[in-house]
Amino acid sequence: MKKVCRHHFYLNQDDLEILNSIIATTKLSKSAVIRHLIRSEKYIQAVREIQNFNKTNEEFLNQLKRIGVNINQVLNFLKKSIGTQDENTNSLIEQLNQVNKKIDDYTSNSQNLMLSIKPKKYKSVKEQ
Repeated sequence: MKKVCRHHFYLNQDDLEILNSIIATTKLSKSAVIRHLIRSEKYIQAVREIQNFNKTNEEFLNQLKRIGVNINQVLNFLKKSIGTQDENTNSLIEQLNQVNKKIDDYTSNSQNLMLSIKPKKYKSVKEQ
């Protein structure tokens, strides 16, 4: 394979130490290690899995929010249409309120489940 072009890039101290430890372990050149990492199928597969997880999680949360909206509509209908509320109706309304609250809690907490595949932003040499 021909060398097409040369690239220069900066690493912070932590990344440089990681790169040097990989080089020491594999006994490959820096260029070979970097080429290997770029072509690493495991990394590409991990990125795809994270993207699929995020998409599935987002779809699930959207469906869960829709269910919460439907429960809220049922609650509003029950409160308005039933003039004389008996104990069973009050119990049903209370249970639906609890379900709706759990859905809200879960959806707000689940936003943190989204995994980020974006690397940390480091300051460039010019910014420092």
